[in-house]
Amino acid sequence: MSEFLNVSLVLQPHWKQLFVLGMIFVASYARTAWRGGQRLAAVREIASGDNPRFAVAFWGRGAPEALGLKDGRYKIICNLEMGGTNPHVIRALDAAEIERTGFTKRIRQRDDLHAKVFICDHLALVGSANASANGLGFEGAEAKGWLEAGIRIDDPTTLKTIADWFANTWKSADRISGDDIERAVLAWKQRRRAKPTLLGLNKLDPDADDVPLINWWGDGDYEVAESVNDDDRLLIDDSVEIEHDDDRAVLFPGRWVLYWKRNLRSSLPNKSAKLELVQLGRVAASAVRMEGGTKFLDVALRADEPGPPPFEITDEFTRTFKRLIAQPKYAFLRRDEYDAFFAPAIPQMRELWRELKSSLNQTEG
Repeated sequence: MSEFLNVSLVLQPHWKQLFVLGMIFVASYARTAWRGGQRLAAVREIASGDNPRFAVAFWGRGAPEALGLKDGRYKIICNLEMGGTNPHVIRALDAAEIERTGFTKRIRQRDDLHAKVFICDHLALVGSANASANGLGFEGAEAKGWLEAGIRIDDPTTLKTIADWFANTWKSADRISGDDIERAVLAWKQRRRAKPTLLGLNKLDPDADDVPLINWWGDGDYEVAESVNDDDRLLIDDSVEIEHDDDRAVLFPGRWVLYWKRNLRSSLPNKSAKLELVQLGRVAASAVRMEGGTKFLDVALRADEPGPPPFEITDEFTRTFKRLIAQPKYAFLRRDEYDAFFAPAIPQMRELWRELKSSLNQTEG
C-alpha cells in the first residue's frame, strides 16, 4: 500500500523565498524516512559530497561538527538578523578570513532568508529543518518539541533548478562583517529569552519522568570561571548548579525548570517577581562559583535552542503557584540548606503540580 505526501517543490525567483506545495508520491516504506537521525545522515552525505551548499536560515551550536563541514569546500547562506543563528558558529566557520579581511568568504547572509535547502552535486534535501539540534536531532533530548519534515531529491533536472536558485540567492546575499557578528550576538541573547509556541497546562503529567522541576532563586552573586567558552557564557544565566550527584541524574537535557524568586528572610515567594520556565541543555564543568563558595561547580546550562514550553505562565497561574508554594506543607521546596536539592524534592514537586492543576481547573470552571 502506498501513500501521498502533500508537497512539491516550487523554486521562485532569487529575490523571493523557496516554498513547498503540491503532490509528491511517497511509498509506504518511506513513512519514517525523515526522522532526525535519517535527516542528519542525508545532510552529512551532502556535506561530504562535491560542491556542498547550504541555504539554511538558522545555525546552532555543534552543527558544523555534526554535519562534518571541513576543508572550506562549502558555501553557506544564513539569516543573522532574526537572532535564530548562533553567531559564534558563523564566526568559527570563517574565523581566519574574518581576522584577515574583516569579512567572511564562504558565508553570506540574507535578512529575509527562511529556506532550509541542503545541496551538493548529486543530492539535495529541502524541508523544514534548520542546521540545529532541534532541526537535525544531534543533541538528543534537548531537541524535544518540534516535528520536522524533509524531501530527498536526486533527480538531475530538479537538482539543477535548485542549484540555479542557490546561485542567484548567493549573488543577492551580503558578506558578513565582524561588526555584523557582534550585532548578531545581541540578537542571539534576546532570542534566548523569547517564548516559543506554548502548550496547555492540562497536558502536563505530574507523574511523568520529566515532570518540570521547581527551583527558587535569590539575589546572590556568582563568578564565572575563565575556562568557560563564549557559547556557554551566553547560557549561564538561569543555569542550575549541580551540588550533588543525586541531582545530576535528574538535571538532564530537555527537562524544564520553573523558576520563582524567594525572599531571603521569610523564604516565601517575592510578590512582584515573575516566574520563568527554562529548558535545560548540556552541562558545563566547573563553570560557576557561588557567592561565599570555595569551589567552582558544574552547571546544567539553559538549552541554547529550547523547544515549546509545557504551558503558558499566566497571571492566574503565577498567583496560584505563589499561594500554594507558600503553604507549610511545601516548606521542603523552599529550604536553603541541603546536600541534594532536586532529587529528594521531586515527590513534593509532583504533589504541587497536581494541586496547581486542580486549583486552576476549578478557577476556569
